[in-house]
Amino acid sequence: MSDAGANADAALVRLFVAIDVPPEVQRRLLALVPVAPGVRRVAVGQVHLTLHFLGAVAAAAVDPLAAGLGGVMWRGFPLVLAGGGRFPPRGPAAVLWVGVRESRGLSDLHAALGEALVRHGETVEPRPYLPHVTLARLERQAGRGAVEGFLREAAELEPLEVAVDRFHVYRSDRGPCGQVHTIVRSCLAAG
Repeated sequence: MSDAGANADAALVRLFVAIDVPPEVQRRLLALVPVAPGVRRVAVGQVHLTLHFLGAVAAAAVDPLAAGLGGVMWRGFPLVLAGGGRFPPRGPAAVLWVGVRESRGLSDLHAALGEALVRHGETVEPRPYLPHVTLARLERQAGRGAVEGFLREAAELEPLEVAVDRFHVYRSDRGPCGQVHTIVRSCLAAG
């Protein structure tokens, strides 16, 4: 790669906005995922609920964008994690996830952040928001049994309530063992 190409790549930062899942809840959720060939669990500390994925953003825009998102006024709310599924819904599964029950607080926060992103010149996902917490990524060799076992366990999961009082703007960098997420800014609820 030329120096110009390396500098262009260095000038871009991958960002997303997410709600953290408390460590004790992360451990309970990750226990649903079978240990099997081709099943890669998300690491404890990396489990989150994505609000908006921004992708590559100019490095110079990161601080103003994070500050703009920090200016969004919102109130804390409870979030209930329950049930589970897989992506895609047909064919070989690639992702295992736990669902999120419908929440007015979550819908309002997602919409307010989307409006703030558009004001800062960012593009937001046009598809309807499908909140979920990714727990594992699957490689081709992952067996159907692992997927079916997870779906059975997730269906029996007692709903878990999480108090949401902050969201984070995260930077995502490729590390030797997968993506590494670093908080750029934490944004607290107004009340």
